Parts: sequence; C-alpha cells; structure tokens
Amino acid sequence: EIPTVRVINLKRRPDRLLDFMADAAKEQLLVIKGPAKLRSKSQVKKNANAIVSPSSIDVNEACSGYDAFDGQCGADELDDQLLERLAGDGALSDFIRAKWRPGDLRAFDREARNGNELVATSITERACALSHIASWMGVEQSLSPVVNAGEVDGYEQK
Repeated sequence: EIPTVRVINLKRRPDRLLDFMADAAKEQLLVIKGPAKLRSKSQVKKNANAIVSPSSIDVNEACSGYDAFDGQCGADELDDQLLERLAGDGALSDFIRAKWRPGDLRAFDREARNGNELVATSITERACALSHIASWMGVEQSLSPVVNAGEVDGYEQK
C-alpha cells in the first residue's frame, strides 16, 4: 500500500506545490490535489445508497483533484469558482455560514478572540473553508466502495 497525501494548494503558488512534491518524492508518497467536487447535503443524501461503478468515476478527479479555492477575489468570483466545482446543484450557504464566532476557536487557539460576538466570514475564510471541505469530500470519495458493473449485492453476474 502506498501512503497517499491530499494537498491543498493555490493555483497561483506552484512554487509551494513543487517544494512539497520534492519532499514527498523523497518519502515515496503519492500526492493528490486535495479538493474534490463539492456535493451539497441534498446531493449526498440522494447518492447515499447509489451503487458506484468504475465507469461512473471521474478518473481525472479521483487521481488528481483540483487547486484550492482562491479567496483573493470578490464574492461573485468565489461563487463562480464554487459553481465550476459543484457536483449537481448548491450554493455557498450550503457549505459556509455568513457569520461565525472567533471565540469558538479558544479551545484550539489561545490567540483567538474572547467573546461570543458574531463576525462576517471574509472571502479568504470562505475560500479556505471550501478548500478543506472539498478535500474531506475527496477523502470520503476515495474511501467509498466501488462496485464492478457485473457485481451487485456481493454476487457476480456472468
């Protein structure tokens, strides 16, 4: 079994990816771009019991993934990035809240703000969160069982 690493990297920073790839090659790691297509909760529920066949897998996505969502843009541009990467329908609000409480991070980050006030989620925070969510969806997809076209319910059709 080859150890696999999913990497979140901005398209505008190929230098960082190349540095990482050099180190990964020394350690004999398989590297995949982390972010996969995003599926809204309704898409996930709809496909929960679907049989996945090899012919239905996007090999390019399964083997390489996508660049990170880039937050150095306007809200409309981030929406466009999201629309390009949605598997089915959905919206930014399916994945990211418009406001959050920085104080909720105190358990993990002693530098986080005190208090319970809600603050607006910035474009870069939204892009970063989408990249991480998409990467975890990629992990989930890579762990999903693949059923060969001739196999259903554990029986092989001849």
